[in-house]
Amino acid sequence: NVPIPEEPLDASNKQYVDDIMFQTITNNGKTVAELNRNSATKNYVDSRLFKNSVGLIPDLNSNDKNKSGYVISANVEDGLHKAFNVFNSRKGDWRFPTHDHQNDWIKIKCNEPTKIYKFTVRGLAGEDHILKWAFHGSVNDKDWVLLYDGNREVLDYKFAIFYLPSDIEYYTYYRFSLFLANGEYTGLNHLQIYSVDKIL
Repeated sequence: NVPIPEEPLDASNKQYVDDIMFQTITNNGKTVAELNRNSATKNYVDSRLFKNSVGLIPDLNSNDKNKSGYVISANVEDGLHKAFNVFNSRKGDWRFPTHDHQNDWIKIKCNEPTKIYKFTVRGLAGEDHILKWAFHGSVNDKDWVLLYDGNREVLDYKFAIFYLPSDIEYYTYYRFSLFLANGEYTGLNHLQIYSVDKIL
C-alpha cells in the first residue's frame, strides 16, 4: 500500500516501477505498459517478427543432395567450381569463364516460403569484378520480383551487405543474376540470405 511517489526520495510501489520500465511510446500514443495490459492478444504476439543474424543456408556439400533440403542451381558452372561452393566454408568459388552475359544466375530454393531482410555477397579474388547484377525473389520459379538492383554496385572480393525493404513478401526462390563482369573469370565466392522469423 505504498502510495505513488512524488518526491525524489519517496519509496516507489511495484505499479510505479512496472510502468516506468515500459514507458516506451508507440505510434498510436499508447505505452508498452498499456499494450501489455490491453493488446497482448494471440494475434498481436503471433505477428511479432525478429531479424535472424545467422545465415539461413547451412554449409552445403552438393547442389541438391544434402540433408538440409535447400537446392542450389546455376545456369552455368565451371568444372569443380559448383554453385553450392558459395555456401561452403571449405570450398572455393562458383565461377566460370567470362563471356557476354545475357542473364547468368545462381538460384536458391528454400524448404518453405521465407521472408528475408538482407543478403551478403562477395565476388572473386583478383581483378575479376561483377559490374552489373540484380537480386530477385519468386514464389513459383517463373515470375520474378526485383528485390535489389545492383547495376551501380561493383562486387569484388570485399564482403558486402545489402538490406531489403521491410515490406517484401515471403518467397520460396531467391536468385542472384549477373549481367556484366570483367576479367578472365566471373562468379561468386560467397552468398548468404538472412531470414525474418516469427517469435515462438
